[in-house]
Amino acid sequence: MPFLLGLLGGLFDFIVKKIAFGGWRFALFMTFWLSLYLVLLTASRDWLNQLLADQDVFRHEWWVME
Repeated sequence: MPFLLGLLGGLFDFIVKKIAFGGWRFALFMTFWLSLYLVLLTASRDWLNQLLADQDVFRHEWWVME
C-alpha cells in the first residue's frame, strides 16, 4: 500500500510539474510571437501609409479625410 501511494504521489507530482512548466513555456512562446506580429504589422502599416502619402495617390476630394 505505501508503494502504491508513493507511485501515485510521484505520478501526480510529474503531471503537475509538466502542466505548470509547459503552460509557462507556452505562454512565453505565444507572447513573443504575438508581440513580433504586432511590431511587424504596425511597421508595415506605417510604411504603406507613408508610401501612399508620398505618392499623392488619393488626391481626389472624396479620399481626403479632414
